[in-house]
Amino acid sequence: MKTLLLLSVMTFAIFHNSEAYNDSILPAEVKYTYPEIRNEHIVQPISKPLRGKRATDSLSSTPSAEDITIYIAGGEEKVLNFGPSMIVPKYWKNGKAVVLEHPVRSNSEVKAIAVSGKDVHTVGWQYDRSKPTLEIMAMYWKNGKAIPLSDGTNDTQAISIVVNGEDVHILGMELSSDNESNPAILYWKNGVLTRITEGKNLSQPTAMTVDGDDVYIAGYEFKESCNTMDSCNGNFVAKYWKNGKATHLTDGNREAEAKSIAVNNGDIYVAGYEEAQRTAGNRVAKLWKNGTAISISKNDAQVISMAVDSGDIHMIVRETLKTETGFRFKYNYIKNEVMTELGIEATSVAVKDGDVYICGTRSGKGGKSISVYMKNGVVHNLTKGKVVSEANSIIVVKE
Repeated sequence: MKTLLLLSVMTFAIFHNSEAYNDSILPAEVKYTYPEIRNEHIVQPISKPLRGKRATDSLSSTPSAEDITIYIAGGEEKVLNFGPSMIVPKYWKNGKAVVLEHPVRSNSEVKAIAVSGKDVHTVGWQYDRSKPTLEIMAMYWKNGKAIPLSDGTNDTQAISIVVNGEDVHILGMELSSDNESNPAILYWKNGVLTRITEGKNLSQPTAMTVDGDDVYIAGYEFKESCNTMDSCNGNFVAKYWKNGKATHLTDGNREAEAKSIAVNNGDIYVAGYEEAQRTAGNRVAKLWKNGTAISISKNDAQVISMAVDSGDIHMIVRETLKTETGFRFKYNYIKNEVMTELGIEATSVAVKDGDVYICGTRSGKGGKSISVYMKNGVVHNLTKGKVVSEANSIIVVKE
């Protein structure tokens, strides 16, 4: 079973034929009013979005400050004249797409990005369809040049990268060689691999941060050991690893996952969700500060991404809402417990000099996604919606 590892691949699972592009389908620009921060310990009511001007075609049409550079990691479908479509690995720098090295007949996606000086470091996954075995390989690109992190024996994927001085830290996962149901958490420092878990229990990493010489990894692991998903009786435990040593955030009596992690002024912040005590299947968005849990939502929700800046906590929270035909997702931005609804499917948040940057996607013509970026609530398009695309993570660098 490759369900956990292939989640990112499945975001591109079904491609549609390319349709003629009409500029009139570009969504209107949306500007949101962020309420004044309050000190209550209950999330405030959602502010309704305000409709404004049309979204811009690229970031370059509304440039940032001269010393600010915005990087967004992702991928975009390329429709071929023959055979199935492919996914092209790329990132956007101030709205301009940069395509990374990849085999002609391959699928690749960039999951995370880091910048140090003039060097751009990215990580993600790739599989080469020209090879007899379609193993997914964890990939690292430095300035666009591809460097495999694995030999392709087992399916692997890289999901996070941090560059600290001369050290390059990469987080990923691998399906266990003896049982592909149980992924192992992998960590590379300057190309040297360390296994955080060995695949004895179901586990998955979600995020990483580095503070000085300490490496923090967020994720979740099954409470009990088991051979396959079908034989497991229990729940995932939200946890983080500091320099390889695990800290449990939940006791495993209810399902829980840690999705994001940050360290600020010595405090450790972890965000995710835990299943509600009295309502099975209903997730409560959670923030753990130094191990103490704080409930972020009352509805079925989970934290997708988090950034901590000067003591302010910024989070992207995804709510699951019931509809007549099933359910739908709603994405919200929360700063210090005040919540504002977003008009996009947000994936990542970053903060620089008090400005809030969010990336994600929104629906385009024919159901194809448009990768977008927001700065302080104003939406800018990265793609035109001709093909499927993804914007997975965002960073902002002051040059």
